[in-house]
Amino acid sequence: METSFSICSWIRPRNNGNTQDAWFSYQVASSNDDEITISAIGTWDSLFGDNFASSATILETDVWSNYCQTWDLTSTTRRVYVNGVEVANKATTSGRKLKAGGVLVLGQDQDSRGGGFNAAQAFSGDLYNLVVLDKKLSSEEVSNLYKSGRCGGLDMDLTKMLYSNGRIFWTLKETETSKLKGVHVASGNSSGDLSRTNFWSTS
Repeated sequence: METSFSICSWIRPRNNGNTQDAWFSYQVASSNDDEITISAIGTWDSLFGDNFASSATILETDVWSNYCQTWDLTSTTRRVYVNGVEVANKATTSGRKLKAGGVLVLGQDQDSRGGGFNAAQAFSGDLYNLVVLDKKLSSEEVSNLYKSGRCGGLDMDLTKMLYSNGRIFWTLKETETSKLKGVHVASGNSSGDLSRTNFWSTS
């Protein structure tokens, strides 16, 4: 995923009073500048420490929405899609890669690698059919993923392509997070459900 990724999920956020809720956080260094931070109801949508700060990425509370963020090193552009439609894009620094060896946390921001949780940054809501790919999905693929519905999945051709390239598939349930090294579902300050979560990687 150092040179490309796609992060897509169905999300139903609840308003818990937090304006900087983070449902996705990938942190490598000890500083509080995450490689990737994604908020549901705030304008906090950061990659490489650079924030979109766009109201277009804010999701409606108590309603299921499909969110996708894509990026690759070749285009140096990240794109955010809501319900299959691109709502924001921003250039990244040329040559900047996603750093490896980090910790992924669902439901909280990390102010330090794997920790530094703040109750004011907790996500409240539901995540369903979360997909993380080491490939930048095209706008058509994102649209098709949305059109397939909340209980749909990836296009079969894409799935076959992923398997043929030697990638590994996991299904992550809320009670089985220990099976994925480096992936944590924050508890205590976060609330909601995590289900049908799919991760692909090259390792």
